[in-house]
Amino acid sequence: MKIIDRVKQLFSPKQKTTSEPGRSIAASIAPNHFLNNVVSDVFDGGKFPGSFGITKDFHFVDYWVLRTRSLLLFRENPYCKGMIKRLLRNEINTGLKLEATPIAKILGMTEDEAQEWGDQREVDFRIWGANPKLCDFRKQRTLGELANKAREISMIAGDVLVVYRINRQTQLPSIELIDGSHIQTPIGQKRAAGKKIIHGVEINSQGRHIAYWVKVDRAGQESLKWERVPVFGEKSGRRISKMIYGDEERKLDEVRGIPILASMLYMMKELDRYRDSEQRAATLNSILSLFITKSEPGPGTQPIGAGAVRTDAVEVTQGDASTRNYNIAGMLPGLVLDELAVGEEPHSFNAQRPNVNYAKFEEAILDVLAWVNSIPPEVLRMKFQNNFSASRQANNEFQIYLWYQIAKFGADFYQPIYEENLIQAVLTGQVIAAGFIEAWRDPLMWREFGAWVNAEWSGISRPSVDILKDVKAWLELNGAGLTTRDFITRKFLSMSFETVTKKRKRESDFAQTMGGEELQAIEAPQPAQGEEPGNAASANEVLMKMVADMEDRIDLLEQSENEREAVGS
Repeated sequence: MKIIDRVKQLFSPKQKTTSEPGRSIAASIAPNHFLNNVVSDVFDGGKFPGSFGITKDFHFVDYWVLRTRSLLLFRENPYCKGMIKRLLRNEINTGLKLEATPIAKILGMTEDEAQEWGDQREVDFRIWGANPKLCDFRKQRTLGELANKAREISMIAGDVLVVYRINRQTQLPSIELIDGSHIQTPIGQKRAAGKKIIHGVEINSQGRHIAYWVKVDRAGQESLKWERVPVFGEKSGRRISKMIYGDEERKLDEVRGIPILASMLYMMKELDRYRDSEQRAATLNSILSLFITKSEPGPGTQPIGAGAVRTDAVEVTQGDASTRNYNIAGMLPGLVLDELAVGEEPHSFNAQRPNVNYAKFEEAILDVLAWVNSIPPEVLRMKFQNNFSASRQANNEFQIYLWYQIAKFGADFYQPIYEENLIQAVLTGQVIAAGFIEAWRDPLMWREFGAWVNAEWSGISRPSVDILKDVKAWLELNGAGLTTRDFITRKFLSMSFETVTKKRKRESDFAQTMGGEELQAIEAPQPAQGEEPGNAASANEVLMKMVADMEDRIDLLEQSENEREAVGS
């Protein structure tokens, strides 16, 4: 018997053979008759012993080192900074837009009343968020800028703390952002019964976050003082703070966030070093342009030194402690060597830099960075060189990512701010909403409260790859009754159909006032008698007319541009 088999026998539990009543010995042996060569083992993900390598069980995550390294890469590494900036400009841009949609059926309101109430809340929220003195505790940033900063810190550092304070002048909330690096476990702080503090987060016996401990820095100087910031008010029950996470790469029992660059820190650092090395090598190759070699004895003509603008000599100590002089000559660009002596021949320095495979290697690493963060490589590298179908698919994949992130960030960051803003406005009489306070205070009226604060958050309208094809497709869908005008206007303009209609009405009235022609709205044709609503044939007439008009306008613009170029030449 092999030694390994003896060890297995030693640590394996003894199995007793038992027979069931009425079952013969032959029946017990039969199922195992063909299993004589099966070896008992444990599946651990490896193909053979040691194939997986060392298995790391991370009992402790060093958030502080991860946070510091991630911030360092954001500041020094162009790849990491470019990716995060690209995500911010597409996810948040100038800020998400509120669409207040109170549910009229639950609140006992008419649809028009609910729409009017929601429109007024959108106006109030937009005005409040555009004034840094109102929405920012430090009175420096608008709400959109605060959203950008919160998302940036959460991606780079892993998390950021949002504190909802009250502006004493307006009696409305003002938002304070606290970097996650200030959330630390206080030194010498006594724990209450049934509670514990993990990495600055105080949790109760149910694992719920009940407070955050913020290290207080006064006038830029560190101190040994901490401020306890509750999650909810003990008496009012209102939200006071919330931690926003940049990534979902956390276990259920982890209380702190991990930077989105955590799994790519080493790879991005090495790629940055590789790029610097290639750049330095190319620079040195351009400086050390050529050498003159001699194949025959005799005095040299020193063609480079003779044509130099500046000459110098450097004494270098060799490995055997001897010294050697090196002559250096600085030349003007474009120096021509002529009248070389017999046997003298110029040889260029190794010009194989940068490495011809560097671009492909860099692209392969950046593809991994894009893939692990659910971003199409074309968007990350901002290189759109494929055909229309491939570019369209990359755009669609990125749009799926944006839909998810916008919905998530809207629910995490914007929705609590909107709810606290609305609660405070109703409490102070700045907004009239009958039954709102009762619904907020009574947990059994969660439907009514949810109907009051129901809202959607939308990001920017991303430009279309081919707007003519997109317009044609969406008008076909609208004509067939498969979409709504509101959805189309939000996709192309990030505005509701009602907002677009009101703006067009104001523009039309202004044009008439100024003596211009009235702007005509494109209306979907009404179905003929006996024809089903949304018939594609009638919709196509409007569609083709609009597309033809757009093509004619593009042709006129191109013709005018060509005429201007001809005049200029």
